[in-house]
Amino acid sequence: MTATIIVNNKGFFSRFTTLRKRYASRINHALDIAAQVATRRIVERTGRGQQINKAGFKKYTPAYEASKRNMQGVNFRGVNLQVTNDMLGSITNTQPTNHKTTIFFGGAKQAKKAFVNQKTRPFFGLNRDDHKEIRKVFGRELFR
Repeated sequence: MTATIIVNNKGFFSRFTTLRKRYASRINHALDIAAQVATRRIVERTGRGQQINKAGFKKYTPAYEASKRNMQGVNFRGVNLQVTNDMLGSITNTQPTNHKTTIFFGGAKQAKKAFVNQKTRPFFGLNRDDHKEIRKVFGRELFR
């Protein structure tokens, strides 16, 4: 599972052709910071037990919830997809190249867990508020 953030260089700079050369070298830096913000927002929202659309996650089955409560060292606080925090902790992003970066799960095991969870409890994605914050951060970092 991956999410890709791309800056359409032509579209972005179509109105700012005179500034293009001045800021072109900063795009990858701004994109890296924006990807880190996107990752943080996904992890924090999931930790609060919210799907992409901010609705609560579907409840666990009673049998799974009982087994999770009995697990040694696990503090059960509802559905937040964090039994061991390995899956959410493995979310990372590539270094931006050609005005593009990808957010993904590091490791096949964590990617598989995310794929299964995404079917019943959609968490890996960005909503309108996330996009707004990422645009704000990207612009701030770009024109710094």
